[in-house]
Amino acid sequence: MIQFKSSNIEIKDIDSVSRRVKIGLSAFGNLDSDNDVITMGAFAKSIQERGPMSQANRKIQFLRYHDFEHQIGRFESLEETHDHLTAVATLGRSTKGTDALLDYEDGVILEHSIGFNVVQDKTFIREDGVRELRELFLWEGSAVTFGANSQTPVFNVGKGNRTEYLD
Repeated sequence: MIQFKSSNIEIKDIDSVSRRVKIGLSAFGNLDSDNDVITMGAFAKSIQERGPMSQANRKIQFLRYHDFEHQIGRFESLEETHDHLTAVATLGRSTKGTDALLDYEDGVILEHSIGFNVVQDKTFIREDGVRELRELFLWEGSAVTFGANSQTPVFNVGKGNRTEYLD
């Protein structure tokens, strides 16, 4: 069964020319509202095997509301930084991608979430009852209405027609 984990995101700036966003999909090391803690490294295998730079034909998707029929763009990069799973994505030129761009511009999209399967032998229940997730099979990252993780920071949105990844 696919599970979902959400993050609270604030968008500061939007560039409708490049249609690129840089977002935090997950925070590492903090307790979320589902009583879970995701550890750094939990996404490494998924990124390697099915990330944007992989040769896989079923890559990790950028969706709206965890709906596989509601793709809004594609990930250009997925990276585990010290504190976060960070994504750079380009919003599609379809109606759904354009609607998502407008929703980012209007401040409607403020939170993001991940869809994943738990890797059972990499999941531990701590003495305090918290589920520690050390490896996840990541299916997708979504723009959502409400998220489970409120400690995901603000990232930038693409400027102009730059082609390099955002810093």
